[in-house]
Amino acid sequence: MNREKLLEIKNLKQYFTLNNKKIVKAIDDVSLDIYKGEFLGVIGESGSGKSTLGKSIVGINSITDGEIKYNGITISGKKLKKTQREIISKKIQFIFQDSTSSLNSRMTVKNIIEEPMRLQKLYSSKAEREKVVYDLLEVVGLDRSSINKYPYDLSGGQRQRVAIARAISTKPECIIADEPIASLDVSMQAQIINLFKKLKSNKNLTFIFISHDLSMVRYISDRIAVIYKGKIVEVAPTDELYSNPIHPYTKMLLNSDLQDENNLFTMKNKSISKCCNEKVKWIEVSKDHFVLFDKLI
Repeated sequence: MNREKLLEIKNLKQYFTLNNKKIVKAIDDVSLDIYKGEFLGVIGESGSGKSTLGKSIVGINSITDGEIKYNGITISGKKLKKTQREIISKKIQFIFQDSTSSLNSRMTVKNIIEEPMRLQKLYSSKAEREKVVYDLLEVVGLDRSSINKYPYDLSGGQRQRVAIARAISTKPECIIADEPIASLDVSMQAQIINLFKKLKSNKNLTFIFISHDLSMVRYISDRIAVIYKGKIVEVAPTDELYSNPIHPYTKMLLNSDLQDENNLFTMKNKSISKCCNEKVKWIEVSKDHFVLFDKLI
């Protein structure tokens, strides 16, 4: 794996205040390095904070505290300079779970894919952009006839392919995919995952793949980060994590079905909750395998 850092997340906090003034610590003091060219899987149950983490990186959520760096340049904070905002818009792209709501139903496939290129003035003429749109349709496995269709004319899998084509149209270095296959059937999930692998190998992209599908995460990821109650509790290379899970929460995830939230809830025990007190610390239990330890675990 290329060990050159692309993203550095330091002591990231993302807190939300509810109507009753209760504070929800969606992301609670997370630090994580993401390396160029790697495919990082992020897993955890619903509400663990994994989607919030992805949205905080691209600025969809204004972070409460901490710092995010991209190639050594800070891209977090309330008063970002133009060059910092451009890094986010040009170099990092976000793929949402629900392609139906993330694609403008009043725009054709051509306009949806072309719009980011037009806004960023990547090509000098409309004809050049149209050629790129056709090329991207081929890359994501869509027929050329799709170019003048609208999102409602397409299946869920086809819409997600359009979303992927739009994401890579600006030639980003990093893609954050938030549950991108959750709403698709099994056969289409496999096709989209294989498309991601193809894109990664052909374009040297860095992926952050957020999912609750453990089998898909295992298939596609170089490393996996496990998140629980807003904290990353274990990070390791994929094979290492599955063969030697250390943290109680990780063990529970790998021995449960994330699709069955009731089953997951019943498996929780007191030892897991101890991982979130103030006495925890990171320990490297083997090469590149880090665990958030409590002295009581």
